[in-house]
Amino acid sequence: MSIYFADSLFTEPKRLTSWKPPYMAGIYAILVDDPSSTPVPFQPIYFGETEDMSEPGLIQHHPHHDCWYKQTGSVYRLYIAECHMPDSSPAERQRLETELIKQYRPICNEPTTF
Repeated sequence: MSIYFADSLFTEPKRLTSWKPPYMAGIYAILVDDPSSTPVPFQPIYFGETEDMSEPGLIQHHPHHDCWYKQTGSVYRLYIAECHMPDSSPAERQRLETELIKQYRPICNEPTTF
């Protein structure tokens, strides 16, 4: 099951603990399970962009890592979904990231949360 954010197609959410990052540029969404969300039971808490999702430490050493865990209380409630943008420029990814943050206002993208 794929998921859409702002008309952009993301992969099916996967548990962050078992995620196998692709060597791919794009946008990633850190999600929490939320049964009250429709049409899919996930809520975005962070959007980020990268030239390479498989970059070592992208997730584990991310500056917002603590915020993600603070929102859930459990590593098992964190999920990730990817929007692949293989031939994109940094400016294209940043534009989409900004649009997603503006539309969804994820808590861990807010400057006061880190």
